[in-house]
Amino acid sequence: TSAAGAPDFARERRQGTSILWVGDMRKALLALVLVASALLAQTVEGTVTSTSGAALAGVSVTLMKASGQNEVTAYGTVTDAAGAFRLDNVRDGVYVVHLQLAGFLSPNPGGPGNRPFAVQGGGPAKRLRLEMMPEGRVSGRVVDGRGAPVPGSMVELAAPYRRTFEQDTSGIDGSFAFEHVGPGNYTLLAVAPLSWKPPAPVDGQEFAWLPTFFGGVSFREGAASILIGPRGNISGQDVKLLAAAVHHLRGIVLDPAADAAPGVKVELWDTGNREDARSTVSKSDGSFEFAVTDRQWRLSAEFGSDTAKLAGSLSVQMAGQDLDDVVVPLTAPFSVHGSIRFDPPDGGKLPVGILFMPENGAGLPSVGEVENSGKFTVDGLYAGVYGITFPAFSAPGYYLDAIRIGDRDVLTREVEIVSEYTPISIRFKAGGGTVRGSVEDCGAATVLLLPQDRAMRRQGIVRQAQCSEGDHFEIAWVRPGDYYLFAFAPGSSAVIPPYDLDQEYLNRAVKLTVAGGSTSQVDLTVIPPRGF
Repeated sequence: TSAAGAPDFARERRQGTSILWVGDMRKALLALVLVASALLAQTVEGTVTSTSGAALAGVSVTLMKASGQNEVTAYGTVTDAAGAFRLDNVRDGVYVVHLQLAGFLSPNPGGPGNRPFAVQGGGPAKRLRLEMMPEGRVSGRVVDGRGAPVPGSMVELAAPYRRTFEQDTSGIDGSFAFEHVGPGNYTLLAVAPLSWKPPAPVDGQEFAWLPTFFGGVSFREGAASILIGPRGNISGQDVKLLAAAVHHLRGIVLDPAADAAPGVKVELWDTGNREDARSTVSKSDGSFEFAVTDRQWRLSAEFGSDTAKLAGSLSVQMAGQDLDDVVVPLTAPFSVHGSIRFDPPDGGKLPVGILFMPENGAGLPSVGEVENSGKFTVDGLYAGVYGITFPAFSAPGYYLDAIRIGDRDVLTREVEIVSEYTPISIRFKAGGGTVRGSVEDCGAATVLLLPQDRAMRRQGIVRQAQCSEGDHFEIAWVRPGDYYLFAFAPGSSAVIPPYDLDQEYLNRAVKLTVAGGSTSQVDLTVIPPRGF
């Protein structure tokens, strides 16, 4: 009101006008923000078909946005009856696509036909054309040498060079089936249950059923290959079990005082990992016995609790006759000591730990912590054979040069450790060579530098790299020597230790010699996963 007490309508009108003006400005700013957001967003659309060209409806389509080393779900939708999809208002960034539909395999994100792509606002809609490969099926029966079906058999379908496998158990009629099988080359293995009646003895000679591969052999290298293509329905892959003469493996378990150790659990397993372990308990005189066929086996014995355990192990080779007087000595756990040094000594970065891996994965690794001085101690070891490696370790500027026990260089093999009096020294050397180059349409491919000498294929010498921007890669501080160089497509697990690649891969590799202080320039193309 005015000084006279009358309402001041002019001031109220001015205030009302100001409020309206501020409101209009807020609306205008909000509209500008929405317009700007629309300009920064883009549409991603496309189609999903099978490899035969048929449209696929109901496919779950997910855009994943890279975030450091992880992928974050950003946008999702489902294809319509024509296999089409559309995602609006996709923000700027680099994306990969994940597809999901029962009965079909999604193309590997980052692989051929499904490369990462960039979204930039203001441009035309991003169009994608994606294909999904139908899954396959493999089925058959397990029968023995008499032609009788063998129920309860373990059946394994494996892609040896991908280090992948699936297992099934045969039914009452010996039948088995593997669903959702991706394209590729496979081997098929069948192992009869130990309870299955063996063949009748001949002239007193006992027999047993062998683990048998499809193709009628007992070793993987001679197995018939099963090639699965898109929508491959491979039936009739019957495995007829082979039989072999049985020989006896007899031995004794001794305690640390070299006396017979009764009541000790003794396990036996196939070093080729084709059979489950079998076990027995040593008798009152410490003796034990197994009936086995010819091949390499692993024996192990344990006694006591986890806090006070005695253990021992060894490998034995059965070759056409009984094997008697095998001795499995039990030992208490002990510690070994060693040191890591750098040549030259300045500038080396020590690993945080060192691993002793039991032979053939027989047990958990023992871990030792590395001190600032480079010395280390590994506790809890038992007499046996070990591989020496490092957890996620690289020494910038240096390469792994030698692992020595006493005056023996054991870099290229697993080592037998029998007591705490086993001095170990590890040396890293400065320099090495550099391998760099480019990979055509690299995407998320892995570049693998693999020694030509199989004995040198160990962690610290085998090297891997990912492509950087512009499809370039670089591997520095490489140990001098002769190598194969590959670029593997995403999803190929052929780069898993022990790196036993077959000749098909080796024929597609680039061979090169790396010299200390030199740089090798190499251009590569991506090798797709086997069978694609």
